Amino acid sequence: MVASGESGASACGGSTEEALVPHSEVNQIEKRDSVLMSKTQIERLTPPGSSDFNLNPFEFLEIDPEVTDEEIKKRFQQLSILMHPDKNQDDADRAQKSFEAVDKAYKLLLDQEQTRRAQDVIQTGKEY
Repeated sequence: MVASGESGASACGGSTEEALVPHSEVNQIEKRDSVLMSKTQIERLTPPGSSDFNLNPFEFLEIDPEVTDEEIKKRFQQLSILMHPDKNQDDADRAQKSFEAVDKAYKLLLDQEQTRRAQDVIQTGKEY
């Protein structure tokens, strides 16, 4: 409720007009951050000398082992768009490896038996 004499300020303390960022500025920020994020994720998934034969699908997708199937699907979509080789022309080979690793992790988690095994391994590791 707005007390008399107060303007209709947003919950953040500023007016609605102050909270709005021009669309062009938003596009620039998104473009800058998506490139940074893409490179960060590619480096995370393909460090020098890496191999994904010991794939922890939850780690690759950066999700908790207790997430829902819908959350797994959403995260896969986010990462696959971010790391798609077509969007990372400057490092297409590593982007392709990262994209394939994310795809492999997602496909593994589509199989409920594989998901349960991965969760069991994680739980055993925590207990150890």
